[in-house]
Amino acid sequence: MAHERRSQRGSGPAPGRVAGAVRTPPGPAVARTPRRGQGRGAAARASGRGARIVTCSSCGTENREGARFCRACGAALA
Repeated sequence: MAHERRSQRGSGPAPGRVAGAVRTPPGPAVARTPRRGQGRGAAARASGRGARIVTCSSCGTENREGARFCRACGAALA
């Protein structure tokens, strides 16, 4: 019984997928009030009530201030 083979081909997850994995859509960006000393240069811009976001120069995705890498493409943020 220890050496049983699976008789059903293709019964597992498709190649590159993990069984039980759930893909969730990205949620809305959350803008937060910047903490003291967190300014990150020209890439940061003001929006709303003093909250700041950083726009990725590679893909244009808006990221929270203080993020070191883009949440969409992984590029380093200035």
